[in-house]
Amino acid sequence: MPVYEPDEHEILQEKSSMTRGGEQYFKGTLYLTDKRLIYEEKGHRGFIHAHPAKILLDLPLYLILNISTAVPRIKFGTKKTLSVEFTTDKGDDRATFVLKDPEKWKKEMERWTTDAKRRHEQEEKLKIEEERRREIELARAKAPTANIGMYINAGKKDEGKNIPKFVESAVSEEKENIFEAHEAPSLPKTKKCPNCGKDIPADSVYCPYCGFKQP
Repeated sequence: MPVYEPDEHEILQEKSSMTRGGEQYFKGTLYLTDKRLIYEEKGHRGFIHAHPAKILLDLPLYLILNISTAVPRIKFGTKKTLSVEFTTDKGDDRATFVLKDPEKWKKEMERWTTDAKRRHEQEEKLKIEEERRREIELARAKAPTANIGMYINAGKKDEGKNIPKFVESAVSEEKENIFEAHEAPSLPKTKKCPNCGKDIPADSVYCPYCGFKQP
């Protein structure tokens, strides 16, 4: 019997033969769970060697492409088959099983295959989102200063309400440094000439306008 996962549940099982890739296997059991379709060849003991049971098919349900049945009109002495088309790493494949009630198997398989595909799509989306989150965190770790510009641009949309305090203080310090660097030079000191009343440099000895000697 196959080993199931902790959250995996068996739906159906039946002794069956399987045909796949031109090979036929007559002594085995087909299992359907809520996650997989499994075909296990029965083990046997010989006079010299013993052969353990072998898993010949372990197929996740989300890989199934199509399910069909073949039920002859004559009920006695005929074989009713279930055909399953699926995809693999090597391409599309097919397996056919002889069962007592293939329609029952088809109905259950279609139900659980739909559910398995939906779960698989959700898991793949979560993996993609997690990978993107890791890439963003890695990029931030490599370039921490890039966050300042990002926060500033985001804050402008809401009049600066969303700018974090540490970014706001950094921007304020930068503005102060720029202002100090471009501050206008101080003008020289002047005084008024006591004779003509004109403004003249404070260190002048004579007035450049009237020639009066400064006290």
